[in-house]
Amino acid sequence: MILKAEGTDLESLLAWLSHEEPLNLPIIGDLMRHGLSTDFLEVWVQPDEDGAIVALVRRFFEHYAVYAVPGADLEEIGFFLRFSDPASVAGRSETIDALVEALDGYGREDVQSMVLPGAGRLESEPDAVALAAKGLSIGRAGPDDADALGGLIFATDAFRHNYRAASEVAAGIRSRMRAGGVRHVVVRQDGRIVSHANTTAETAGHALLSGITTAPDAQRQGHAARLVSHLCRELLGEGRIPCLFAKSPGALAMYEKLGFVKTGVYTTLRRPE
Repeated sequence: MILKAEGTDLESLLAWLSHEEPLNLPIIGDLMRHGLSTDFLEVWVQPDEDGAIVALVRRFFEHYAVYAVPGADLEEIGFFLRFSDPASVAGRSETIDALVEALDGYGREDVQSMVLPGAGRLESEPDAVALAAKGLSIGRAGPDDADALGGLIFATDAFRHNYRAASEVAAGIRSRMRAGGVRHVVVRQDGRIVSHANTTAETAGHALLSGITTAPDAQRQGHAARLVSHLCRELLGEGRIPCLFAKSPGALAMYEKLGFVKTGVYTTLRRPE
């Protein structure tokens, strides 16, 4: 049986998801930002015979995410999803494998879940004076930078399929910045933003990194590694373990060089256009 979660269930849902917090940060971040009282975010749970939650389904607009533990009835969840007609469904690879038949025809994308256990292999913090001599600086971005960030992110193939326009990306960034609870850091070259990384969810113990990208004409200059190291050192200093999802061989190699370790595969099924 699948039941609609109500607003009063929010804290218990967050506590349940925290048992595998790095994996569930995308869902946790959505719930922390929006709660259960919006028309674009809904949550359903599947309890076992004793009433304990064994699976959760989150809808964010047309995009769904599933988290399930042993004992979940994935056949029932697959039936539920098939008739919901989602644009995408994401979750742990083993869970999504059990839903493929119900979502026949959907395309598949696998990414690697990674965490950073410590700062030992991060790049050292660059000297600000030396950077300035090259016209470079590293620091936080603010709401006034949202349009530039939206254009940079929307121009990146890995992120474009999540949005309809650069203005949509910019609007989301501006809204999240004003709401707080996330941070955007950038490399600027002669005042222009050329590299970017942000957190999309932060809890007391973890933070999810995303939006890591560099403008095409500024690549292969070490900006991304320098920026990720800067952000991760900041998070680790606050007691938060950085987490992320990566796909391309180049990105995986960079993150492993910085000390990230693989923790599993996260899969997204996308409805054909």
